[in-house]
Amino acid sequence: MTGSSPKQDHRGEQTAPSLLARARRLGGYAFWTSAGFFLPVAVDRLVICPLLNKHLGPEVFGAFIWVIGIMNLFGSVVANGLAILLMRDLVRQPKESAGQWVRTAMLLSGGLSSVVLIIVSLISHAAADDAVQRHALATYIPLGIYALVRSFELIVITDLRMRRRFVGVFVLRVIECVALLGNLLIVPTQNLWGIGMVYAVSVLLPLPVGMRWNREVFGSRQWWDSRAAKALLMGCFGGAGITFFEQARVYASRTVLGSLSGSAEVAILYAGTSVGNMFVMPVGVLASLVLSLLAGKKTFALPGRRGLTYALLTAGLAVAVGTASFVCGRWLVAILYPQLAPQTLPFYHWIALANGCTTVIAMMRPVAIKYAPMKLVVYLSGFTLVVQLGALAVMVPLAQARGAALSLAGSSLLAALLWLVFFHWVCRAAGRESSPAAKAVD
Repeated sequence: MTGSSPKQDHRGEQTAPSLLARARRLGGYAFWTSAGFFLPVAVDRLVICPLLNKHLGPEVFGAFIWVIGIMNLFGSVVANGLAILLMRDLVRQPKESAGQWVRTAMLLSGGLSSVVLIIVSLISHAAADDAVQRHALATYIPLGIYALVRSFELIVITDLRMRRRFVGVFVLRVIECVALLGNLLIVPTQNLWGIGMVYAVSVLLPLPVGMRWNREVFGSRQWWDSRAAKALLMGCFGGAGITFFEQARVYASRTVLGSLSGSAEVAILYAGTSVGNMFVMPVGVLASLVLSLLAGKKTFALPGRRGLTYALLTAGLAVAVGTASFVCGRWLVAILYPQLAPQTLPFYHWIALANGCTTVIAMMRPVAIKYAPMKLVVYLSGFTLVVQLGALAVMVPLAQARGAALSLAGSSLLAALLWLVFFHWVCRAAGRESSPAAKAVD
């Protein structure tokens, strides 16, 4: 998709695209991006995971979910840090060096992610319960490959997004979705090696396709550039920190719960969070779209009433997501996880509350990433994670899965309030910098 190009008026001068043309373009971006991300996640959480629980039983299923959560969390930290830096700063690079930055970022992502995954696997294995340790090789190795390939894929998809090739991203997700359906044949065999390798193949197959479509970037023989690598390494830590803290807020509950209470409790919690998070997924996609659109802006895009409107729309969206999570999510949990629903549903309302708060965080985050000092964004994300870990340390030994859900809700509410205050500060600071008085001083 190329978007709307400027038109010429009767005097031959260029005019801005019409409001309708812009709305249609943004609607197209949102549709293809949402559909592309929703498909594989929907297949995984609504089809594959309930099937895993049915055939493996809650304990082994919980062990598998515990490991894949850790792999997803740490495997994407470096890649997301580099992706955020590219989205934020690549527009400032000369056109001839932009492709070199993307290629170097891909190599850095693979190399650093490999080291991180090996270290995290050794540490987490020592903290795991008996169910994880019994199946360690069959889970850690294939899911580690899955997480590593995902880190490569993320850089490719980031470049496609910046080029507004959202239909291409959708096609890559469809390929992933079709490959993931291979688990319909593997899961009944209860072969954890096979199940994990299907996950790995599901992200491996789209990778060469995406690189082929980006021949102008990935077709070059020269991949490594020392200057680009140095700049990327110096700048990616802020984005990596933001990603880690925000992702850890999602995965911390099951990680701490599995270590302190065992894999069966992880399955009970996951039955609620996996279904509930489905209602947050469109918001995450929308936030990614916002960041993609802000990436090309050189001035503040939300001044005055526009910023207020954005905040009010975010609040309304949060209420809608929380309500939908509670009303529809309970029904889905009962259908998809009939074995676990009697233990999950009594505390599911806390998960629905957390989803509404997460909506606020997701929509505030791209604005802060684009316009706020990265260090402050990292501090805010880190503080909310510390609060959640403290609550988990107290509540999980007392109430196990219910305590983990309550900790998630409380920390999400605090984080949402802090992100709203932070958004207000960013808008005021940007408004002062762009005011006529400030320009006169400059």
